[in-house]
Amino acid sequence: MKSNQFPVETRQSKIHGMGLFPTKQIVQNEVIAVTHIRHENGVWMKTPEGDYNHSFNPNCRVEIKNPRIHGGGVTACLVSNGQISQEEELTVDYREQPWLEQPGEDWV
Repeated sequence: MKSNQFPVETRQSKIHGMGLFPTKQIVQNEVIAVTHIRHENGVWMKTPEGDYNHSFNPNCRVEIKNPRIHGGGVTACLVSNGQISQEEELTVDYREQPWLEQPGEDWV
């Protein structure tokens, strides 16, 4: 399923369940999508583009961008670590996001 706003789509993952894939070539340090929004009450809301999978060797990272938008909250964005092809699944090291679910011992 293709995103309406961002150059990504959700497809079957070889890692786990569904994953997030680019619909175009991604360049290094490109802001790819908004993945989560934290409201002033501290609750993080995942966007459809937050359906990426974990990797200990990720091709992306999550960065806090544009604080104080979306009703006073904070926005987390998916940013590329390097060039990424359309066939490569977008992954993040969950350990770098202590505010989200953490990887278990059996995770890739």
